[in-house]
Amino acid sequence: MKKEEHIKKLEYLSFTAAMNVRYHQYKWTRFSNIDKGIRIAVGVVAVISVVVSINGFSMSNNGYFGFASAAIAILSLIVAIVLNITPANEREAFHRDLLRRWSDLREEVDGEIVRVESTVDYENDVYKEERLHRLEDLAKKKNRINSMENSPDDELLQKCYREENKSRSGYATKEEKDLHEKEKNAIKND
Repeated sequence: MKKEEHIKKLEYLSFTAAMNVRYHQYKWTRFSNIDKGIRIAVGVVAVISVVVSINGFSMSNNGYFGFASAAIAILSLIVAIVLNITPANEREAFHRDLLRRWSDLREEVDGEIVRVESTVDYENDVYKEERLHRLEDLAKKKNRINSMENSPDDELLQKCYREENKSRSGYATKEEKDLHEKEKNAIKND
């Protein structure tokens, strides 16, 4: 394998890891906010339930109000149960874990890119075989992390792809880059 090919494979791994870091940052933030919202809602429901129950108890002579306060307390209990079984905190932990794993992979790959790029005589490098094994190990690690993924949000994944592509090349898509080059050449030829 030539040095340029080796670097290209490492850059592909780095791009994949970085795109997934973006994806899981978005998902982790989303589920973190949902989880916080659920916790707040449970607290509000609990306060409402206590207030209504106390008022209902103090006005127990009024049968209608006592029935209404009992109904609201039961409804609050049901809402609290439903909110507590929502798995937002589990989804948050899942995406936080994958975010960490993809970040670690990207860090390792980017370090390996620097090592390969700084090799003066790649073909005769005494570490070439080691570096090739390292590339294989990093690709296997990517596959292991990828196997943990569930079905992606395709729209969000495409957004992350475009953002990462733009951060590296200045263009969100190949078509955008080609269009820019075409316009630049048209101006140049005029």
